Amino acid sequence: MVRCRAVAVFLHTRVQTAARLIELASAGAEEGQHLEFKPNVSDAAKEVAALANADGGDLVVGAHTNRDPGTNRDRWANWAQPPYASEKDLRQRLQNGLAPREVADSVDIIPLEVLGGSRPVTVLVANVPPWPHGPVAFQSERDVQHGHFRFPVRRDAHTRYLSFEEIMRSNDGRRRSTYLRLREFVPQGRVPADVLFRFYSPLRGRAGGFEPGDVDGTIFELTPDVLVLSIHQRQELWGVGPGDLRLTDIPPRKVAVPLELVLAASRDPAIPASVALTLSVPLQWDGRAWTFVHPGGGT
Repeated sequence: MVRCRAVAVFLHTRVQTAARLIELASAGAEEGQHLEFKPNVSDAAKEVAALANADGGDLVVGAHTNRDPGTNRDRWANWAQPPYASEKDLRQRLQNGLAPREVADSVDIIPLEVLGGSRPVTVLVANVPPWPHGPVAFQSERDVQHGHFRFPVRRDAHTRYLSFEEIMRSNDGRRRSTYLRLREFVPQGRVPADVLFRFYSPLRGRAGGFEPGDVDGTIFELTPDVLVLSIHQRQELWGVGPGDLRLTDIPPRKVAVPLELVLAASRDPAIPASVALTLSVPLQWDGRAWTFVHPGGGT
């Protein structure tokens, strides 16, 4: 049987070299949204699932930590002593502990060697991409009839478990894929982001005189459920007759776009640092705010 592996998309700057590990150790690096230290592989499946359910990150296996009382975060303390886990050990732990099993195949495992005192130390770095196809679980036992599944997620420097409602929402694979696609366009994941967006979707004024065109602005906030846009540049649209509300007369406003309304998001090849959004419903200015016109005339 030929097994094909999809190309993973990473949204963070990955730890891939011994030099980078040494930098982290020298700085006493804190754990964060994209970084977790563990002395061994015992909790590897849980931490990889948590990173995969968020925005991805790196699991560094072979490091002890100390809690910083000022920040309530764990910091790198020292490298673990032998025996060291092998790449095969970690890969098997992930394949046996993650559901779906394909998540383990998306993880890149890099064995690196650094100096721990006077002797070389083997450290494993698991580069974890965000998983776009629904929630990821880890199971307590290899026998699914006797084990149980839990769905962790990474939030800042800590791991928590998803509630039932969160699991059901994250089961919407299209919404999750849209979120991760948009995250690719946000510089280093930071918002507000000075990223020009353009709607490619019908737009209407109160008099209904607007034809399809562009509306420009920046990404103000991005969550797994909602994209908040700050509309700060507007262009006149075609076909606006005398007396009609002109788009350039509308004051700057924010609009919250549920991700299920985003049909497509892509780079606009004509404009650097821009995102082209295609919505499933028209966007309408009602005199006070932007609203969405759903089938049947509802907003």
